[in-house]
Amino acid sequence: AEWTDGGGVHGLVAEVYLENTGAQPVLWSVGMELNATVTDVWNATYELTEDHGHVFSPAPWNTRVEPGQT
Repeated sequence: AEWTDGGGVHGLVAEVYLENTGAQPVLWSVGMELNATVTDVWNATYELTEDHGHVFSPAPWNTRVEPGQT
């Protein structure tokens, strides 16, 4: 959802879900190019890298995604 504070400051709130459709547990991370500045992340860690752009990695409690889980 996009928002503005009325003073010209704009933002975006997004939810991203990862689903394991395979037969084995997976360890995850997601890298993507975004034309944005990330200021806050829930349930993941965040790093801006030169090689992979915006990289989101698991928090200590959600490193594995079991088969059929999100």
